[in-house]
Amino acid sequence: MASHRELIQDQFTKQAVPFSKAMKDEKALRLLVEFAGASSSDTVLDVAFGRGIVVCAFTSVVAHATGIDLTPAMIERARILQKEKGLPNVTWEVADINP
Repeated sequence: MASHRELIQDQFTKQAVPFSKAMKDEKALRLLVEFAGASSSDTVLDVAFGRGIVVCAFTSVVAHATGIDLTPAMIERARILQKEKGLPNVTWEVADINP
């Protein structure tokens, strides 16, 4: 029987491409960043970030942003977005935050 971690990785690997089409409202992303009050001296961490759209949105105002996700396929989608946007101040990590 598959572990909980394996089930999550399997499901989000299957959803990586369709999931990547969500959250494209630039106005909503700008509002999220604005309401967070982040500044150029801040570092952002997003856990279970999906495609990385929110992480990438924060890079315009913070020193560095890091996205952590359990699913390598989601990391790959995020790296594609980062490359498309030419963002140097982002780090992606495959990690499980559950002990």
